[in-house]
Amino acid sequence: MIVAACILGLGIILLLSNLGVWPWGIGESLWRLWPVLLIALGLDLVVGKQRRWLSGLLVTALLLCMAALAIGFPESSADMRNETVVVAAPGAGRARVELSPRIARLHLSAAPDDGLMLSGTVRLRERERLLRDERREGDRAVVKLTQRRRGWLGHLVSSEEPSWDLKLSPAVPIDLRVDAGVGENRLDLRRLSIERLWIDSGVGLTEVTLPSRGRLRAEVHGGVGAIVIHVPAGLAARIQTSVGLGKLEVNGDFEWRGDDYRSPGFETAADRVDLVVHGGVGAIEITQEKPTAAPQPLTPKPSVPPAEAPAPGTSTAPTVEAPAVPGVALPVEKQDP
Repeated sequence: MIVAACILGLGIILLLSNLGVWPWGIGESLWRLWPVLLIALGLDLVVGKQRRWLSGLLVTALLLCMAALAIGFPESSADMRNETVVVAAPGAGRARVELSPRIARLHLSAAPDDGLMLSGTVRLRERERLLRDERREGDRAVVKLTQRRRGWLGHLVSSEEPSWDLKLSPAVPIDLRVDAGVGENRLDLRRLSIERLWIDSGVGLTEVTLPSRGRLRAEVHGGVGAIVIHVPAGLAARIQTSVGLGKLEVNGDFEWRGDDYRSPGFETAADRVDLVVHGGVGAIEITQEKPTAAPQPLTPKPSVPPAEAPAPGTSTAPTVEAPAVPGVALPVEKQDP
């Protein structure tokens, strides 16, 4: 009974969140109160065998308390703060970057060529903190960022969602690992040099644009939410998928080989990706981008010389010759001496 009620409730929350009726902030708060579900399960095991109606009443009361706690303690945007992330790592020939946003929106893209390995801003709630681990392993720079929260009760829901807005250097080969929690993840890796990519999408939408150059292995593990992957034009791909509860859609110039989808000429391609996607609860969409057409050069129009201006006193009206009539002499215009 309890398991069925939890699955039903989770499905309703996800549906309302996707429709925009239920804000994700409340879902995040319910996620923090998951130990209450264990209490409800224990009550059902102890009381439910003898008095089903009492067990159902107690479980319903606990679930209502969870919803009240999630909705009733809003946290204002004034309680948010920003932390600046700047990692230089001079002299590093490669890097390993691990990002663990527990309850936040993650946006990751390429940085301008400013010499920084990692830069950006992390916006946190007052009770949260950002743990940083920066070290060197030979010529490899290792950077780990993790979101932690002090306490679990109090200001549960914020009117503003925490966010990670980070940029990576395109000049250094990177081993990238993202262990997401609850929130939207958007990774634009098109201009980056990624050697290996590992993503645990957690709860929420995950949208990834793969690097357009190089050879890499990418592995994406779905949680609860849709997974959208863009394959840049010119990047050959071999795609292996395992679908959970959701549909799979693969669009592009790929051939089905019985075990995987594969681009023509994948084995000899200079730029290619070995992609493995494990679905969870949600749809998986993999789309190959179309090549951008080169702009056509404009053909210059031939120049037309300007018409000469008539002399002063000269009529600009066209001259019309009268037709010749047999036997009739035309008058001759008298010339001035």
